[in-house]
Amino acid sequence: MVVSHNSIDGRSSFVILDKFLSILADIVEGKAKSVSSLVWGGEIKRLPPAGVFTTAVALAELAEGGSLPSQLAEISSAPIAPAYIPKGKKDDVYTQEDEYKQDTQSIPGPPTLVPWMFPLVRTGHKGDVSRRLTFTRDLTSKLHAVAKAHGRTITQVVTALSVLAHSETTLKVAGGVSASRFHEVASTFSHSTHYLVAWNFINHRNKFLGGYDVYGKEKCAPLCSTNGVPLFLSMNSVRSMLTLDETHQSAGRTLDMDAFWNGLVKETADGWRATDTSLEGYAIREAAMQASLDAFNPHMLDVPSIVVSSIGDLGRLNLLSRFLPSPDHTKPLVVHDVVCGIRIRTPPVMNLLYQYDGRLSCHFYTASEFNTAETLKLMTDAFEEWTAALVQ
Repeated sequence: MVVSHNSIDGRSSFVILDKFLSILADIVEGKAKSVSSLVWGGEIKRLPPAGVFTTAVALAELAEGGSLPSQLAEISSAPIAPAYIPKGKKDDVYTQEDEYKQDTQSIPGPPTLVPWMFPLVRTGHKGDVSRRLTFTRDLTSKLHAVAKAHGRTITQVVTALSVLAHSETTLKVAGGVSASRFHEVASTFSHSTHYLVAWNFINHRNKFLGGYDVYGKEKCAPLCSTNGVPLFLSMNSVRSMLTLDETHQSAGRTLDMDAFWNGLVKETADGWRATDTSLEGYAIREAAMQASLDAFNPHMLDVPSIVVSSIGDLGRLNLLSRFLPSPDHTKPLVVHDVVCGIRIRTPPVMNLLYQYDGRLSCHFYTASEFNTAETLKLMTDAFEEWTAALVQ
């Protein structure tokens, strides 16, 4: 099933797949309704609306109920809510800001914030590259257990692991290019204040009002019901776990559990907590982004970073449960594995994660114009190794 990401999000794609397979299973089992019994003529009313439509409905209902946020009174000038930024040390501020102004000018945040940025290098290739990791049930269970023991979610832990893997790979790849390139990247690594997680997707479908939170009804939920926010994590936490090796032009690992749990993971959780994920927050971000379309810059994501999109546990979402493999092999239709992907043409590496049948999958995507297949393998290998060390 291939659909434009402008029209559907990852979780909704599994909803549609579940519906399709349910119809197919009914046909295979001889339980399908006769076509003659279907009521025709109401299909258009049940078509999923665009997200901008449900945003307008939400604004109208909030206004009618007297709870329209004041930020939306003049939305044409309303800025997108700034991301949560953990405090960094003033002496960590990189002084050569003008040199990297072109790369950081689209990054939100106060003037004193210096995200880890450096000039991008193009590979000469076109297209995208991807690599999927699917953990065993045992490793998935251990990762859930260690996250729960620290009061954190899988998404928060995976975000922190992705930051470490991306940072380590970035330094190693730079060292493999030349001494000058390593010095350039390592210098900004040492003197920047924050790591930018370019985008974190948030699903809002369950918050829509007036019946727009479900599918198959006359008022249908939109197939794309997400937006998101950036996160800024302190580079002090990253530097506590990655040591520059100037001699070999590489980076060494330090398994600093305090820096991981009380630094990277906590800052990720704090960033989410500081984000308004209510219906009002969704409406503010959507309306502000709609108002900013005239100034849209397709290169706004041309930054060395990661993007995280967590679809969730399909079992807990009650998706595809009917098609799980069974010990007695009596089901006429079985889904042994699922893959959800995205074509990406921007430098950030996206980690698209989801769980099916007790196994967590992390599917990494990036543009081959900026990252090679070898680079992505280095990153996913590092991600696996950091994960294994975490659950030991």
